Amino acid sequence: MSAQAARFFAKVYSSNGVTFRRVLDSGILLSVPRIVREVNKPAGEIVLDLALPWDGFGYGSTINLFDLVKVYIVNDANPGGLLVYQGHIIEANALYDAMSNHVSLRIFPIDALIGNAFWVGTGYTVSYASADIDTMFSDAINDLNSVHGTFFSKNLGNPALSVSVNFVQKTHLEALGSAFDFLDATWYWRVRPNGQIDLQQYSDVTATHTLALGKNVDSIQTGKSILDVKNLVRLGWGSGPTYAVYSDATSQSAYGHRDEALSDSGIQNSSSADSKGNGEIARLKSPFTKTQITVNANYAIETILPGDTVKISNITSGASSFLSGQVLRIQRVEYDGSLAILHLSDISNVFGREIKALSD
Repeated sequence: MSAQAARFFAKVYSSNGVTFRRVLDSGILLSVPRIVREVNKPAGEIVLDLALPWDGFGYGSTINLFDLVKVYIVNDANPGGLLVYQGHIIEANALYDAMSNHVSLRIFPIDALIGNAFWVGTGYTVSYASADIDTMFSDAINDLNSVHGTFFSKNLGNPALSVSVNFVQKTHLEALGSAFDFLDATWYWRVRPNGQIDLQQYSDVTATHTLALGKNVDSIQTGKSILDVKNLVRLGWGSGPTYAVYSDATSQSAYGHRDEALSDSGIQNSSSADSKGNGEIARLKSPFTKTQITVNANYAIETILPGDTVKISNITSGASSFLSGQVLRIQRVEYDGSLAILHLSDISNVFGREIKALSD
């Protein structure tokens, strides 16, 4: 018997999450939200369409701009509700015509706060000398909470990598991205629905989730691409700048020269530059396996997050040479309560540009 799709409801609070305002129950949701999460980025925005009168939906009292909205799902496994998203109301739009009378709330995730304010430090500069990457993440999260309120917690692994870098007039999101770029492709960061920021390595040996084709996997699309391959990086670092070149001869022989220029004036020494340049090459030198899996509600799809890993059973041996090994990394999850679409490769599409716009 197929599992039924989850039902959504939401709770509205004051912007700091302290004062409860109202419930938006499943009966007034005209459509289900589509929640998109990806590694190394904030989550996407959502829209809640509500069957509320355009001229009397509580604006100014129970619904306000920048109110915090917490979105929950209810299903057999979570009868009391499970938090799957939280964010602030950025726009409230009301529509009345011959066919419709409803309200639409546009909501940015709390993740968007990471890109909203500068990490001020001393004169808008935050300096590190031979500091661990996880220390930078921890300090950024602490400062983030001091600016916006305590929306975020942390679960940070130690990559055992120390670098010297200055973050000059950077938002917290830009600083996290710059620090993360020193790491190799075995690491990821993500924001969980409850606001926990993880910096961890992929579990490439034991899969987080095991899915069965034909039972809880409805479809698989897979392929390989060299579209985003880079095998030579010329990095300008420091105030000079000083230039250094990093390359991979094997990749160049197989796929031709595919060069990239980078600059980071915040890098303070050659060893830190080497970490960034070699990390970029390690991430981009090989073809990308682009695999998309559609998972149905026979599995607890609400538990699948980007950064998790997955193993698919019931695949005929040798059926697809595209699937690079038994344990695959989940880069992106699109969830609507009935299905979860998993992307098992780096994504190159407008989503990245849309998320960047949240921090501009």
